[in-house]
Amino acid sequence: MQKSGENAAGIRSALFVDFENIYRTLEEQDAEAAEQFAANPDRWLAWLEKQMPDSHVNLSGGGRRILIRRCYMNPATECARYLPYFIRSGFEVIDCHPVTGHGKNSADIYMVLDILDALENPVHLDEFIIFSGDSDFRPVLLRLRKHDRHSAILGTGYVANAYRSASDYVIDSELFVRAALEVTDSDEENGVEKHPGVVRAPTALLKRMADRLYEV
Repeated sequence: MQKSGENAAGIRSALFVDFENIYRTLEEQDAEAAEQFAANPDRWLAWLEKQMPDSHVNLSGGGRRILIRRCYMNPATECARYLPYFIRSGFEVIDCHPVTGHGKNSADIYMVLDILDALENPVHLDEFIIFSGDSDFRPVLLRLRKHDRHSAILGTGYVANAYRSASDYVIDSELFVRAALEVTDSDEENGVEKHPGVVRAPTALLKRMADRLYEV
C-alpha cells in the first residue's frame, strides 16, 4: 500500500514564509540574493517543487505540490513593494502589522496558528516547509512530528541547534542562494579558490565596520 506523498501526485506540501526574517538576513549577506528572493518567487518555488534535495521524501513520483502558499509581510515597511510578486506567484499574503514600538511584527503568531490549522486540512499534507530562522517555531515543529508530518526549514542567518533538531530537514542556505535564487558568488565567477573553514563576512557588515572605523 502506498503512503501518501509517494503516489503519482507527488508530495503534498504547505509553505509558510516569514518574509522579513528571510529578506533582512539575505540583505545583510548579499543584496542581489535578497532582491532575487523578493522579486522572483516563481524561480525558487520551481526549485522547491522539482529540485530541492531531501532525505525523507521520494520525488520520483512527481515532485512536490505546494498546495498552501502563505507569505507573512509587514505592510508598513518598504518590503510591501514586493507584495505583487508574491500575489502573482499564487501566495496568500498575510498583513502582519507591528505589535511593539520597536517594529516587531506578528508574523510568527500568525504562522503558528496557520500551521496548526493546516493540520486539519481536508487534504492530507505530507510536508510543512517553514522559511524562518526564528527558533520560536521549535514547539510547532515538534507538534508536526507528533502528527507524523515531515518538516523542512530555511534559515538564512544563524539557526539554533535546538531548532534544527526539531525539523526533519534543514535547507542549506548557500545551496538555496546558488541553486534556487541563481545568485553566484563573485569569487566563483572569477575563478577564485574558496578555502575550507574560512568564513566570509557579509558585505553589509564589513561596510558598517569600515564606516565605524572611519568615524573613530
